[in-house]
Amino acid sequence: MIFLHSVKIRSFVLHCAIAGTMTLLLDTVLPLDTAYIWFMCLNIVTFFSFGMDKWAAKSGSRRTPELTYHLLGLVGGFPGIFAGRGVFNHKTSKLGFIIPMWLFFFAQLLGVAWFYGDLEGKIQRSSQKEKQQTEQVKKPAR
Repeated sequence: MIFLHSVKIRSFVLHCAIAGTMTLLLDTVLPLDTAYIWFMCLNIVTFFSFGMDKWAAKSGSRRTPELTYHLLGLVGGFPGIFAGRGVFNHKTSKLGFIIPMWLFFFAQLLGVAWFYGDLEGKIQRSSQKEKQQTEQVKKPAR
């Protein structure tokens, strides 16, 4: 897999794998929908990753690529990003991180607003389509 040769992509995949493993483990014991557990685990991983990256920055260790945080945000980790930035006072002044972060955040908000904005209309159109398909099936062949 050629795309895994990039450190940035490997970092993102690792973070998602950790969140996914946590989700699978917690899904067996928590009475919540899997999507909520994923969201919770992803944000916990993202939050603590900010703390680890802050420590790595101070100690000169290997850092988490910024693209990893942007991608984590796009798959649901923005609360963890905002909490991690605030608690650890990390990535709060670098415009190369902040501008794309806000652009991705607002793009995601627009996508969610679009999806849920006309949800009732989408449901009605879907049920009308099902009725039409059911009526076509019930019509006798000539």
